[in-house]
Amino acid sequence: MSKHLESEAAFEASVKGYLYRQWMVHRKPLPAGTRLDGQVGIITGSSAGLGLEAARQLLDIWVSHLILSGRTLEKGEKAAESLRKAHPAAKIEVWPMEMESYKSIAAFAERCQTLPRIDFAILSAGLNTPERRVCEETGHEQPFQVDCVSTALLSILLLSVLEAKRRGSQKPPRLCIVSSDGALYGSVKGLGSILAEFDDPEQFGFPSQYVNAKLALVLFVAKLAEQVDPEKVIVHTVNPGLTRGTDVGRTMAPGWIKRSLLSLVMYPIARAAPVGASTYVDAVATKGVESHGSYIIEWSIRPYPPVMYTSEGDRLREKLWAEMMEEFSFYDARRIVASMS
Repeated sequence: MSKHLESEAAFEASVKGYLYRQWMVHRKPLPAGTRLDGQVGIITGSSAGLGLEAARQLLDIWVSHLILSGRTLEKGEKAAESLRKAHPAAKIEVWPMEMESYKSIAAFAERCQTLPRIDFAILSAGLNTPERRVCEETGHEQPFQVDCVSTALLSILLLSVLEAKRRGSQKPPRLCIVSSDGALYGSVKGLGSILAEFDDPEQFGFPSQYVNAKLALVLFVAKLAEQVDPEKVIVHTVNPGLTRGTDVGRTMAPGWIKRSLLSLVMYPIARAAPVGASTYVDAVATKGVESHGSYIIEWSIRPYPPVMYTSEGDRLREKLWAEMMEEFSFYDARRIVASMS
């Protein structure tokens, strides 16, 4: 597990470690004969990019029923149509969800209770923008809201649903929460309220807000996993590495000129979308209880960001957890988490 890999954390977070992963670590094939017949899965952020590519790969190994989720039904249905043509035997549904709205997230989780079974959920919705924006409903800064806070809420709300919808599977359902290489290089001060720190206009920076939000998410998920019995739900974080052709990349550089320049910079380093998406598939199709609470980087359990092995990291994790529980008190988050121990 990641908590036992402290000695490797510094290299993982170094420039050398980053380039080594991008250039020298190659796609790990699934074990021969891997099939997901009869399984039901959920993928958020699946209208394009890595989420959509992961859906293709999961259908290729015979997953029976997929729920795709994005911001709009129209875009989701357009993406689903090509999948349905290629995989007519599978059931593919599109359920819209607005990650900037707690009400929409709660409604999505409640709708998941109508499914006959759920074997995995991949939470891959993400956002990275160069302009500071505030979510009207929550008052939080937009990328932090989507990449960390809303993803954390959805994770909690899905826990009891996943446990309840375990049907005929010897393997516990998997809650796979997508992070980023950015988490290895993020920083959270935590001198006052952590949520207020992310919302402070004076603290906003690009792309630092994104990488800091991803670090906060890994801190949160590590604490969440401590509260959850892995025999009920396996909870882990997966990092696909820098990947070309994602929606996050497009929002980073709006306009074709900026996108073209970004592509030129990324091309020698970034991997292709099918390679990045295969990390999601590997996480839900092959990883078991040994991955619970761990940080999966490119098909292997790897160390957490270095700060998480320090007393300062412990302080930030506990502080963020307390603030998140208070933020989600309206949805009875503490009770849900307690029921999973």
